[in-house]
Amino acid sequence: MKVKIACKFEAPELAVLLKENNIEVVESGEDLIIAYGGDGTVLNALRHGKVLAVRAKGSVGFISDMGLEKFGKAVNNLENFKIRDLPVIEVSQGEKYYAVNDVVLAGQLTRSIRFNVYLNGKVLMDNVIGDGIIVSTSLGSTGYNLSAGGSVILSDCFALTLNNPHSHRKLNFVFKQGDIVELEPLSDCEIVCDGRADEKIIPKKEKVKVMISDKKFYLVEIPGFEEDMYNKIDRLRLRKA
Repeated sequence: MKVKIACKFEAPELAVLLKENNIEVVESGEDLIIAYGGDGTVLNALRHGKVLAVRAKGSVGFISDMGLEKFGKAVNNLENFKIRDLPVIEVSQGEKYYAVNDVVLAGQLTRSIRFNVYLNGKVLMDNVIGDGIIVSTSLGSTGYNLSAGGSVILSDCFALTLNNPHSHRKLNFVFKQGDIVELEPLSDCEIVCDGRADEKIIPKKEKVKVMISDKKFYLVEIPGFEEDMYNKIDRLRLRKA
């Protein structure tokens, strides 16, 4: 079996473990990618192929099912991996952008912005003033969305949470697949997908369409070593390794 390692630092302990189990590490032509690190490493790797997420020591790593110690027990079953399709948010504004975790609409240079929100063509909220909006998938709902007071989602829906609103109550919404949300900034702002640095500047009064996409990214799971959402939330709360 051939794997590619995605990691922000040297990981000799992972390389040794793979070698001991006769798993070849390659730069291309891999059967899957092992993303070793935190959620940022996983999110970046998902754009390049099928990804098995393994938490590095000291990382909360909500997306991953296992740390290195657990992976050491699961590695013998690696060839029997199964693939989980992840819901992906599609952002349309001139061209299309995609996010596995979340999409954030925010003011430039930490300024507040004013915006309207539409759901399926009808006004949901108007003239909102605040730091911005977070739209997240179920996978991303435990990240920035949760920190901003949003709901943890256990199904393949998507959520919208107001980030520090000044003019409205602290609101969050959960939408079903097929719903179309449009964000209309009334001042210039930027949109960031999965925390990536290549954010796009959105001029005022230009609507941004957000919905669940038909496009899929693929997360690898090892049978018998999956971690359910309840355990993930508990681990996040207790900060377990």
